[in-house]
Amino acid sequence: MTNIEHISCVIIVKNAKETMANVLDALCYFDDVVVYDNGSDDGTQEIAAAYSNVNLVNGPFLGFGETKQRAATYAKHDWVLSLDADEVLADDFVQGLMSLKLNDQNVY
Repeated sequence: MTNIEHISCVIIVKNAKETMANVLDALCYFDDVVVYDNGSDDGTQEIAAAYSNVNLVNGPFLGFGETKQRAATYAKHDWVLSLDADEVLADDFVQGLMSLKLNDQNVY
């Protein structure tokens, strides 16, 4: 089992249609991607719903910190990688994450 199978990705979004497919394509190795949408009306939700590894959640925006924390409650795994709606992970970052030995005593 690789580290990727122990990590959930969490993204809060609103009207991120322009970047959503690129962001989600880069997360294809993760089995749990939470997209917490707070009112998109541009097709963002339809894009996210097309990905089998995405858990699309609708909820209010409560400020960045509180909204990120609420979104993380939907994660299946204890390890959470919090991303912005325009943040595309590079392949070398994902490969490095796969080989990293996660330690419960550290914050990464």
